[in-house]
Amino acid sequence: MATRWRRIGLVGIFVVGVLIAVAIGALRLRPSAAADAIWANGDEESVRKMFRAELDRIPESDGPARARVFIRFGIIDSNPDGQAALFAQACVADPKVCDRDRLKKAAEREVRARKVPPGDTLPLYFIGHHPAVDSGTPGGFPNPPAPVRGEQSSPAPHAPAGPR
Repeated sequence: MATRWRRIGLVGIFVVGVLIAVAIGALRLRPSAAADAIWANGDEESVRKMFRAELDRIPESDGPARARVFIRFGIIDSNPDGQAALFAQACVADPKVCDRDRLKKAAEREVRARKVPPGDTLPLYFIGHHPAVDSGTPGGFPNPPAPVRGEQSSPAPHAPAGPR
């Protein structure tokens, strides 16, 4: 009885091994499938390693694929300056995404594909910039100079009166 179960266990291990080999073979046919799986569910370190591997694998001539990698990298980057630089690199790789609306739509697609943080929400880079501040003055200064206000400046109390 024990040998029967042992045989069934060995067959199960063999079947799992064959399935893994088939999966690896399938990934060799389409390496981007592995990158997509890592993007969807991987932790930040795995995703960053995937970016490096993808940029090494994808030829410079395949601009859209490289732009996708830069967009993904920009989405998980927490530094706004880093995000801007990565989105600019995506624009250089694929000029079709240079338009802000197209870049935002591409980022939204990638965010929808990401199942875990970081990167499962759209960066502030796309949501909008700092709102304009109305200071109540025509030039935007909180306290414009006296000539702009149409007044004469009064002398400073510590300044000597008259010419020296």
